[in-house]
Amino acid sequence: MKILALLVPKEMKLEHTNRLASLTDEQLAEAIEAIEEMLARKAGDRATLIEGEAEVVPSLAGAGKAHEGIVKQALGFNPSRSP
Repeated sequence: MKILALLVPKEMKLEHTNRLASLTDEQLAEAIEAIEEMLARKAGDRATLIEGEAEVVPSLAGAGKAHEGIVKQALGFNPSRSP
C-alpha cells in the first residue's frame, strides 16, 4: 500500500463537478433512453406485464378483536382476575 501512495503526486487536486447539471435536455434524454434500453436488455425474457384491475377486499369482521386479544395476552391482561 505504501508503494502505491508513492505513485500518486503529492499535489494532486480533485475537483467535484455536477456532470448532470452540465448536460443539455437532449443529452439527458438520450442518456435516460440508453439506460432504459440497457435495463430492458438485462431483464430480457424475465420481464412480463401483468394486466388487471385492483379489487377491494372486504375486511374480516373479527380481525380487530383477535388482534386485541393477542395484545392483551402478551401484556398479561386477564379479565377474569380481579385487581
